[in-house]
Amino acid sequence: MSSRTSLVIAATFLLAVATIAAALAVTELRTTVGLGDDSPPTPVPDAKKGDAIEKRAKKQEEEQEVKKQAKREKEKGEMKDTEESPSRLPPPPPPPATSLEIVDRKLKELTWSSIAFNAPSEMRLGEAQEIDLLLSPAASVEELEQQITAEGETVSAEIRVSNHMQAQLNAGTGSDFTITPLTPEEQAVSSQDITEWEWAVEPTKPGSHTLELSIYARINIDGNATPTKIETFERTINVQVSLWKSTLLWVDDNKEWLLPIVIGSILIPLAGVLWRRKHQKNKTEAETRTSSVDSNSADLDTYHEEKPPADHSQKPRPEASPPKK
Repeated sequence: MSSRTSLVIAATFLLAVATIAAALAVTELRTTVGLGDDSPPTPVPDAKKGDAIEKRAKKQEEEQEVKKQAKREKEKGEMKDTEESPSRLPPPPPPPATSLEIVDRKLKELTWSSIAFNAPSEMRLGEAQEIDLLLSPAASVEELEQQITAEGETVSAEIRVSNHMQAQLNAGTGSDFTITPLTPEEQAVSSQDITEWEWAVEPTKPGSHTLELSIYARINIDGNATPTKIETFERTINVQVSLWKSTLLWVDDNKEWLLPIVIGSILIPLAGVLWRRKHQKNKTEAETRTSSVDSNSADLDTYHEEKPPADHSQKPRPEASPPKK
């Protein structure tokens, strides 16, 4: 290759480089001024206009950067929401409550109510006494206490109640009392009216004995009205006994050995009286017979004295001949 050809190639290369550099400079100038690629070339501004254009371009860059940042944050937030809740569905329902939790919830839903009842500290053996229980969600304990007319100390409290309540009065041990319900043990409860329970209580043994008042609320568990004990009250009652009843009780308690003594104390004197009567009767009869014999002897003696002597001159009567065969 000749030197002339080399110079032509080098000149062509330099011209191409210069053209590319010029094109890049024009493009950068258009971008700085804010014109598109197709905008016509603009004359070079003076110094003041250049500063304004530069400030405006800088402001536009800042606004664009703010928009880009907001867009990035938005996309980042959407991505985070997508990671936390991919399906955008409502949260799942809580697990079903257990049977014990259902009972706890039912008990917490019960209404508070006032109650009052009489609790005698003493009773007499064999004499029945009335026990009253009043319940009302609308009345206060003081109002219920004023309506208790039965004998004994008045006891009051506040308990949870349902619309179906049950009250039971029982002896603490065995058969210390005879308890007769005068009202149904299970009753519906009104929100305004007073619900009342009554019992007739008769002590059967002397001494100190206990009465238990148990109150139940019936709540709906799995469709069944199930009783749940709400409160239990216990009271000790001293049962007094009169002298006459005390004697009867003593006799009843000791009748196994006392009865033979009583029977003996009655039969022995009675047997003596009967024996004396019979002996007296026999003695009287003997005396009567002896008197009769003496009287007959006296009459015979008198007869012999008054009878004339026999006439021996008369012939004796002939003896009867034996019968013929």
